[in-house]
Amino acid sequence: MQQLQPLSGHIKDVLKYMPAHILNAIEDYADATGLPDEKVVELAFSMFLNLDATSFEELKTSKSPSLILQENQVLNHENAILRQELEALKAKLSGSEPRA
Repeated sequence: MQQLQPLSGHIKDVLKYMPAHILNAIEDYADATGLPDEKVVELAFSMFLNLDATSFEELKTSKSPSLILQENQVLNHENAILRQELEALKAKLSGSEPRA
């Protein structure tokens, strides 16, 4: 496997501590897809940070998992409120009390 050469910092040592089966998987995936080892590592890290990203460049323009989770929680809350309002309207139209 070709050694990656990060620009600086402790991140350059990451691959030294990877288990052999992970390094083998990187090599196998690179061989199977024809991608360089560096691209496979970039793809793995990008997808770890955001499942929709396929490169570090896409991470800059995409939402983080925590932001997506927050948005999902807000939408679920708004959905629950709308369901309650809908039940109240149905009950009012039918002349009965809304269900809890």
